[in-house]
Amino acid sequence: MLVTNLWRRIALVLLCAVLFSRAALLAKDPPPTGKVVPATGDAAKPVAKGAAPNSQNSAVQRASATAVMANKQQIVAIVNQEEIGREELSKDCLSHYGKEVLESLVNKHLIAQELRRQGKEVTEDEVQDEIDKTARRVSLTKEQFLNLLERERNIRPARYGLDIVWPTLALRKVAAGRLSVSTKELDEGYESQFGEAVQCRILVVDDEQKAKSLHEQLVKNPDDFPRLARQHSIEVNSAQAGGMMQPIRRYLGDIALEKAAFALGVGRVPAETGIIFLFA
Repeated sequence: MLVTNLWRRIALVLLCAVLFSRAALLAKDPPPTGKVVPATGDAAKPVAKGAAPNSQNSAVQRASATAVMANKQQIVAIVNQEEIGREELSKDCLSHYGKEVLESLVNKHLIAQELRRQGKEVTEDEVQDEIDKTARRVSLTKEQFLNLLERERNIRPARYGLDIVWPTLALRKVAAGRLSVSTKELDEGYESQFGEAVQCRILVVDDEQKAKSLHEQLVKNPDDFPRLARQHSIEVNSAQAGGMMQPIRRYLGDIALEKAAFALGVGRVPAETGIIFLFA
């Protein structure tokens, strides 16, 4: 009910904005009332039969219509009669995601250039076949797999095909004959990107006695972990978040770290010291 009322209010605001704009236009240029006003000057001169209308006026009208259309195309949203322009949106997107998107574009261009140099290509059919194969590996249909990616990883199907599958296939073709990748390596690579992950808190110290003391406190009261991490952890980034770290996945490099993280249970503090985990 709250959602319905909210949309009704928004619709009412937009309707008021439209009526206000129309009223303003009518006030500026009122519609003809039927009264004939005598023409004067050039407007009173008769137009010869078959003569073309004033080309200068027509050009002005076309230019004005084009300018209005161009201005509308630059507006991406209106909030309470305040316009948000395409340029403002572009700047905000660049400030948040520009670096990552640019890096992805550079990589794709480099791959595409080498692919063309070798006279090879990756077709849309090959991309779809690869998605099918990947889905079957996890016992899902292609539709189920793509829905899962979008729901769990916020990766839309089009982006998955263009930004993940296409570069993977292109690199395989570029490197064909020059390197060999085993099935195990492929499975581990997939697991590191899309496999199971655990969310943990971590507390890092460089003194063994301090680690043991902190560990004893945490075994007694795991809920104290965020506070102790902020106070004592030398890993600054996670310490500011109460020890919370990025989700840990398998096959990303630090085997001991991964093993310790995946061995945990909810609310458990392991016996190891030096690096102390709490499964979040």
